[in-house]
Amino acid sequence: MDWRVEDTEYAHLTGRIRAKEARMLTAAQFHRLAEAGSPAELGRQLGETDYREVVEAAGDAAAAIDRVVTASYREVRALSPDGAPVDLVELGRRFAAAAAGFRSGEPVDGLPGELVEEIRERRARGEPPHLVDALLERRRFWLMAEAARRSGSAFLERLVEVWADLVNLQMTLRARLLGRRSAFLADKLVPGSQDPELFLRAVGEPWSELPRLYAGTPGEQVAARAAEEAMAEGALPSLGKLVDDALTARFRQAKRVAMGPEAVSGFLWGREVEARNLRLLFQGVALGLDAEVLRGRLREPYA
Repeated sequence: MDWRVEDTEYAHLTGRIRAKEARMLTAAQFHRLAEAGSPAELGRQLGETDYREVVEAAGDAAAAIDRVVTASYREVRALSPDGAPVDLVELGRRFAAAAAGFRSGEPVDGLPGELVEEIRERRARGEPPHLVDALLERRRFWLMAEAARRSGSAFLERLVEVWADLVNLQMTLRARLLGRRSAFLADKLVPGSQDPELFLRAVGEPWSELPRLYAGTPGEQVAARAAEEAMAEGALPSLGKLVDDALTARFRQAKRVAMGPEAVSGFLWGREVEARNLRLLFQGVALGLDAEVLRGRLREPYA
């Protein structure tokens, strides 16, 4: 039977999370990290943060970063009165790992058994990875929506809808960049709050029309910025960043809630954004990219 956890039951965990948020990396810190002259120096600068173990990672910074994020999930899940706000964010990690496993031929773990079997069958048939990606995204958002519904949290239910709308917009913009038609997109959209026809129509519209099409929707700013970049540069390398920044803005707004699932999912999303930024910085610094270039690629932090 469905039941709803009262927000007051999150009081202790919310207090712990607020203390941890005070140690999260800010935009100013990320901008300073972009100036590091080497990965070793970048690691040393993280020595006074929650990512201090990166200093001792012996060159495997990505694995050390992942351990910090994994530990955050483990700690928050152990204290959360409801697993739904944890699941909503963690499902992204699990399904991304599954997609990577499919591409590399490695085992696909951490998913429902029937889904693992279907992925194995598709691999055996030599199915293109983009079709498996679409399957995983649809299944992920179905599970997210189910978790939100069971929790009884209006915030989580609306969050999943907005998240799905933004992912659909991202797929639409990518299809638009690749010159694909609406038929390519039709079976890849995930269930959200917006009519699928909006996305199918947008594939064939000029870039200049996108801001009007998405005016008043959760993707309004993403569509406007994407159109601006595409018309100015003829390419759009920052789709993932635009969508992530839109989600971060939504989580930031929810920080005003004193206690509840908002704090749980927001903190974990913030950890994911931190990890993405740090991986980008370690890769970029190792390649000798200019600090200003790196800053332009960083996602907006949650802190």
